[in-house]
Amino acid sequence: MALKAFSSVILLSLVTKHVYAEDVPFSPCPLLGPRFPIPTQLSASPILQSGLKNLTDAFDDYVTSLNGTFGPTSSSTSFSVALFSTEDTDSTQPFLYEYHHTAPSFANETSGTLEVDADTVYQIGDSTTLFTTWLFLIEAGEQHWTDPVSRWVPELLDAANGTASGISVDWDDVTLGDLAAHLGGIGRYAPSNMTGEIESLLNGLTNATITAPCDSISAACERADFLSYFGRRAPVFAAGTTPIFSNAGFIILAYALESITGQPYESILESSIIQPLNLSRTTYLQPSTQNSTALTYPSQSASLNAIEGPYNGLTSSAHDMSTALRAVLASTLLPPSTTRRWLKPVSHTSNLVNSVGRPWEIYSLSDTPISPVIPVYQVRGNVGLYASHIGLVPDYNMGFVILAADSEGSPDLNAHADIIATELIPALEQSAIVEASTAYAGTYVSDSNMTLVVAQATDSSPGLSVSHFRLGDKDIRAAYAELNSIDPENLSFRLYPTNVGGDGKQMVFRASFQDVSALADAGTPTCDTWRYIDQFQLHGVSLDEFVFEIKGGKAVGVTVPAFNATLLKQGERVM
Repeated sequence: MALKAFSSVILLSLVTKHVYAEDVPFSPCPLLGPRFPIPTQLSASPILQSGLKNLTDAFDDYVTSLNGTFGPTSSSTSFSVALFSTEDTDSTQPFLYEYHHTAPSFANETSGTLEVDADTVYQIGDSTTLFTTWLFLIEAGEQHWTDPVSRWVPELLDAANGTASGISVDWDDVTLGDLAAHLGGIGRYAPSNMTGEIESLLNGLTNATITAPCDSISAACERADFLSYFGRRAPVFAAGTTPIFSNAGFIILAYALESITGQPYESILESSIIQPLNLSRTTYLQPSTQNSTALTYPSQSASLNAIEGPYNGLTSSAHDMSTALRAVLASTLLPPSTTRRWLKPVSHTSNLVNSVGRPWEIYSLSDTPISPVIPVYQVRGNVGLYASHIGLVPDYNMGFVILAADSEGSPDLNAHADIIATELIPALEQSAIVEASTAYAGTYVSDSNMTLVVAQATDSSPGLSVSHFRLGDKDIRAAYAELNSIDPENLSFRLYPTNVGGDGKQMVFRASFQDVSALADAGTPTCDTWRYIDQFQLHGVSLDEFVFEIKGGKAVGVTVPAFNATLLKQGERVM
């Protein structure tokens, strides 16, 4: 039965490849990153405002019907949603949108908040791993990612000889960067698995007994106890093989950070992130007394000990989380180059649309296999009856926060995140298209009679299309086609923004040249334009570089360095 099903899959794959080879329509292949300049006037965009209204309507429908396109939701879940952007740096309101829902079950609570809002405090669970990684980059720097764990936490070497299977983790091979990227090959710290329902289920089938403080969640489990306990765990894979979520990796990463800095994790978290960003409702391990009245379900809060802190220990609000994540996007506490490297995948998963970073769970949004990819850098967390789901979308310098609490079970936030993606991403992309057309589309002419026409980006294809480029009677566009062995009639000539020269006065684009008639590569819609950027040069100057001059948010001219030519936009005055 299984073999027949497998054969059917292979047959379907072959048929699909044949169809692709014949029928795949042309789609421009952009570089990874924004397809258009990142919008700078989002708060005033009527397209985005319409999208935000649709988002509110979608949430209203969900909390009323408790069901929808993305599955059911619980009537006992209270939640807060915030969207933020680096465009507006008003610290009194770090988000451009908020939505809050208070479940009817709140009426049964005798303490805590009466109605959730942006200052309501939630436990954020595993989303704490983001703060641990961020803190490591701030205090130790990415140069330590290649350090072996054994250099900074040598106690693990001493404990590694006592595994039940006789196979131990090679802590000399596991790096600190592996830990942050879930690539250490190590498993979870899950002491609760030896108690409760699982212990009852295995009653009589195992001789396992509690032998150390860290076998159960206990305040008695301290650093030496944990390292002795976890050091005896067998590996799941060799380091660097495949991503396996490991909360223990962040406990060990925090210990390494303490060794590198000579300071306690909690104190540097406070001095390096919480205080500089004025995160007044963010606390470590337990909500502070002053925040207790803002907590959603005080009676349901999970009790945490210091061992769990680096992966599970933060409590925060939508306001504070928006402030913190906006600071990540804006590189407030890190050099921009470090942030750019941080917001990248480190490994794949078995699913084409999911990658893993440090500690990102990266989801690649795409309409079809040949559509541009919009990566969303996510971290999710659950602890007790609380849950969090946060995401950064660097292509728009935007992100979201979802925090939730439930009186009955662990909240499921997948539907909430899907609603945001469905309603928000198209509005953001369309806003970028409209703003790019307004700013760049038009005819540019030089004193030497060079003419370049940038078309309106009305077809929703990525990048700005160059429909005409001539110097007198010489067709430069056709010359580019010939250089790339493309029939001029089939040339796709599109400009994609870069992030160099981005001082508000200049915007540098690079051109990509494609053949619209080319068949898909063996039936696979590949996207390899990244291989050909900067391919053609004249005396060391790139032929695909176009530098637009910006005044008041609009292009007034463009310089083409390869031709030593500056063209002014018709209808625009240079001030």
